[in-house]
Amino acid sequence: MANDRPPSVSPLAVVAHALLLLRGRLRALVAVGVAVSLPAHAIVDGIGLRQLTSSYTPTVDVGEAAVVSLVDLLVVGPLVTAACIRVVVREPARERPGLAAALAFAFELFPRAVLVLTLATVGIFCGLLLFVVPGLYLAVRWALVLPVVALEDVNPLAALRRSGELVRGAFWRCAFVVAAGSLFASVAAFAIGSPFAAVARSTDAAAWLVVGQGLSSAVALPTVAVFATVLYFDRRSGGQPLAAVDRGSGARDD
Repeated sequence: MANDRPPSVSPLAVVAHALLLLRGRLRALVAVGVAVSLPAHAIVDGIGLRQLTSSYTPTVDVGEAAVVSLVDLLVVGPLVTAACIRVVVREPARERPGLAAALAFAFELFPRAVLVLTLATVGIFCGLLLFVVPGLYLAVRWALVLPVVALEDVNPLAALRRSGELVRGAFWRCAFVVAAGSLFASVAAFAIGSPFAAVARSTDAAAWLVVGQGLSSAVALPTVAVFATVLYFDRRSGGQPLAAVDRGSGARDD
């Protein structure tokens, strides 16, 4: 019996679709990023690390950089990703939610999202210590944990297993899309953060670094979230993500 399923699209088409989603919903996605990232960095970097009142220093404090990275990884990242998934995925017969509804969804999901990211991060870090390659492998294998938690309503351990199942048989395809998303996010973060770093240097005011970090994360994290969401539907649909994202297959009810 002939297979009626259309052939899967190429990895480049998956990347292109993610970029189209970013362009089409950029305002809503950046609004989510700004609403979460700027306050978080103002509190942690600005007040906690006293950068709002400090002068600019060209050297990077390793401890402070680690704190900022952890804030993005375990606080800003899960909230922004979950809210962006809610913005991108429209459930059948429903309109896309506004900012308040997307953030409410993110805060509801936050405990499980933090736990699954912590588990994945520890595993990836241990893998990187074991000659790097195992860590890179796990980074791709677990790249879909947040869309799985958000859209399939499973616990963190089940999300790790489910992400591995979705990636199985398409590792290099997934690695390509994940790398492309990280590249676009990094370029966006650099393009946004560099002018603020220059202003901080010229005015001798570290407060501009706080603004630059907050805005960089506000754009970079939604970029990664959209790529992960499109890749999730690519794997669920057998290589047909374009229609699957908008159908909202597997999305949770409020």
